[in-house]
Amino acid sequence: MVGIIVSVVVHGLVGLYLYKNKFKLQEYNYQDDAVDVELIEPA
Repeated sequence: MVGIIVSVVVHGLVGLYLYKNKFKLQEYNYQDDAVDVELIEPA
């Protein structure tokens, strides 16, 4: 009986953890890290 209760509690906590993290807004910071390059015309 104790094993069943422990199993239900553990599964409930894992489910709650996954539910909270799955729907959390993930922020992405898109920025251009390219080097500023000047194009020189061939002579």
